[in-house]
Amino acid sequence: MRESRGGYATEGARAAVRFGFDVLDLPEIVSFTVAGNRRSRAVMQRLGMTHDPREDFDHPRL
Repeated sequence: MRESRGGYATEGARAAVRFGFDVLDLPEIVSFTVAGNRRSRAVMQRLGMTHDPREDFDHPRL
């Protein structure tokens, strides 16, 4: 089953981002996942997030 542009993950993430900016008045929201998690990366892209390779890191437990 493939997630469409309006899937539950994207819908929930959009609500969380809205809450962070609108209610909590956060100046910035960041997200991260392992490089191979294409679905999570796709959700981040749909939210308008950008990937900065300078911020990549290797987690010792992954």
